[in-house]
Amino acid sequence: MPHEAYDDVPSAAERLRQAAQTFVRGLWAQDVRLDTADAYRSTKSLVLRCRVTEGGLDAPPTIIVKHARPRAEYPLGHVRNLVNDWSACHLLNRVPGDPPLAPQLLGGDLDAGLLVLEDLGYGEGSDLHEVLHGDDPEAAREALREHAALLGRLHGATVGRADEYDRFRATLAPEEPPTPLFTDPWPRVRRFRSHAREVEEVSRHYQSVLLGLGVRPHADVESEIAHVTRAVEEEPGPFLAFCKGDQNGVSDLIRRNGKPRLFDFDCGGFRHALLEGMPGRVTWGGMQRLPPDLLPCLDRTYQASLAHYLPAAADDRVFGRAMVEAGARWHVFHVLRRLPDALQADRMRGPSTLRQQVLAWTNAFADLSDGNGHLSGLGESARELATRLRALWPPEARELPWFPAFVPGS
Repeated sequence: MPHEAYDDVPSAAERLRQAAQTFVRGLWAQDVRLDTADAYRSTKSLVLRCRVTEGGLDAPPTIIVKHARPRAEYPLGHVRNLVNDWSACHLLNRVPGDPPLAPQLLGGDLDAGLLVLEDLGYGEGSDLHEVLHGDDPEAAREALREHAALLGRLHGATVGRADEYDRFRATLAPEEPPTPLFTDPWPRVRRFRSHAREVEEVSRHYQSVLLGLGVRPHADVESEIAHVTRAVEEEPGPFLAFCKGDQNGVSDLIRRNGKPRLFDFDCGGFRHALLEGMPGRVTWGGMQRLPPDLLPCLDRTYQASLAHYLPAAADDRVFGRAMVEAGARWHVFHVLRRLPDALQADRMRGPSTLRQQVLAWTNAFADLSDGNGHLSGLGESARELATRLRALWPPEARELPWFPAFVPGS
């Protein structure tokens, strides 16, 4: 099962059911039977909802079985995804709070490549994705605020627990070497000083992309990239927290017993909290358009939730600078990793096009820098880059489509 690509989903699901049944029989020391109720396949995993039959009184009625999917382009990615998910649930199950921050981890088997988790059910009412694609803007605003508050709670409740997470993760797999600076959308924090040559190469690459478009980078770009490297990639200080990752969509939670619950942590890890703490500006707001007046509201909601655990976040100046630094990290990443692709050709990337997203991300960082008076060299360079891209690309690339709930006049 670990190397199964499962192009034939029914056959793969049956093999996974059998492997999971063998595993839980040993885990619970009971002669249980699993019957597949639902099967879901994504690019990264195969997930089964299984009914537990012929079990003892302590067995839950249903469980979730998740298998990390091998992919040729990422030979060991499925192992990393499994270890990330397992380590996250192990940590988050030990963080007090109601509701819990993750499904209950029932067990895992590295050799079989599977996790067994609490079943959170099918969800109650409309989920966030459905609300945003509905016709009630106030319901959509409230759903986004609720999600931002939940992210603030996730981050705040895990501040100071990075060593605990790392110790457990090391029992599952050796520590991985760090990814190159500014290349991973969801990097693990380095917690060591990068070699000066690596930082200088990032700066040279960033400036060469802008110069190739006829945009002269601001004189402070090099020193500001070095600052962002230290403040975000290497040592986020009080803002180092567990982050869920892979937050480009809005379908990463489910409602159970009236409360939103997070799930799916295979891109999770400890990093600067603000990398996913301003979703209205970078992730959700980088895929489809949100009302401008909603963005500071989401920022304040997240800030208040985070500050409940991290008092430093209550200081508007400290929080604002942290936002800009995390936003700058995203900006440099987008210039190095997304912009070259967009310059070659446009393409659909989820609900909008790559060029629409690149322009939205670039403008969002320029606004963030200008609004907080921080990292103005990168901010001004981003503003000039956005102006150049608007002139270079056709009109349809200049604006994201609205989330349907916020279409003006609807």
